[in-house]
Amino acid sequence: MIGGNDTVDLIFNIITYKFYAIPLYLYLFYVLFKKLNKKN
Repeated sequence: MIGGNDTVDLIFNIITYKFYAIPLYLYLFYVLFKKLNKKN
């Protein structure tokens, strides 16, 4: 039972990590885009 739950928890952690990472990646791209615009 515990072994089966480990796989489900691992998948769940990967999915939630991706959802939490999306706003972080969008913020990083926004900051990089802003810096590139300041140089031009």
